[in-house]
Amino acid sequence: MNIDWLAVHRALADPEIDLILAAPLGAYVQPFERVARTGAVTLALVSLLALALSAFLTKRLTSSLEQLAVAADAVASGDLDHRVDGRGADEVRRVAAAFNSMTESLRRTLAELSKRQALAAAGEFAASLSHEVRNGLTAVRVDLQRAEEKTGDGAPSRPLIARALENVKRLDGTVSGSLRVARSDRNPRRRLDLGPVVAVAARSAESTFTEHGTTLSSLTSSSTTAWVLGDAIALEQLFLNLLLNSAQAMGPGGRASVTVEIDGSDVRIVVTDTGGGILPADLEHVLDPFFSTKADGTGLGLPIARQIAAAHGGSLTIESVPGEGTRVEVRLPLAAAPS
Repeated sequence: MNIDWLAVHRALADPEIDLILAAPLGAYVQPFERVARTGAVTLALVSLLALALSAFLTKRLTSSLEQLAVAADAVASGDLDHRVDGRGADEVRRVAAAFNSMTESLRRTLAELSKRQALAAAGEFAASLSHEVRNGLTAVRVDLQRAEEKTGDGAPSRPLIARALENVKRLDGTVSGSLRVARSDRNPRRRLDLGPVVAVAARSAESTFTEHGTTLSSLTSSSTTAWVLGDAIALEQLFLNLLLNSAQAMGPGGRASVTVEIDGSDVRIVVTDTGGGILPADLEHVLDPFFSTKADGTGLGLPIARQIAAAHGGSLTIESVPGEGTRVEVRLPLAAAPS
């Protein structure tokens, strides 16, 4: 067995003596060797643990990045409903939340753009159609005027001709007014009392209520005159669309009502009915162009009504409970009373 020694030699001159001191190193070196071996083992274990932890975290991070990459590819292919799992480190959660928020915002923006494009297409179509309708109305009006001239004052058909002429005039004005407002998004600045406008729309809708066996209650209006700035014909069309929708949504025995009242700085017009109501899934889309729950519906009545309200600086909201009925509220800015 080899044992290492540590020796020290010193020579003295007077007297001449050689001094040699020696001692085995084992007792001194062994503690340091044990510490060194323990440190090496500990360092190796810590290194292995660090590598394992790094591999785990790297895999977890790359997994989250892979999810982001898959989600980005899905969004690029048009799937805007794809979502990223927000679990993980704070940074990953923030990135996932930002990505989900971005895709949701993009989805809403594209949906709104699609609606605007649909409205623009509907406007172009309506403009072309209105040109043909007005040409036809002009011919009908001329024929009716000639018939009226050739009909005696006491003839039974004369009131019918006069009524037909009045309806032709109203229809021509409705088409012109609605298109004028929808095109410009600005209402003509004419002060008018909204009560008579709603009353005219109610009278125009009475025949539809009668046809469906339903009833429209008398107009309820506040005692204060509701002055607004706008186009009377376009606003009449707005309320007529709402009333016709109510009449068509109810079965025999149904009842609808319309009220006009001042609410702060707004005029609030509310149309309610006791129809079948609108399903929640459909309620989200009833203001979208061309969406209709009726087989023969065009899906343009409510979007046009909202467009006219917006063109007058107002708003249109719908509340509905399936099986109970629907409530439509239109708000328009209150104008100052004429001096």
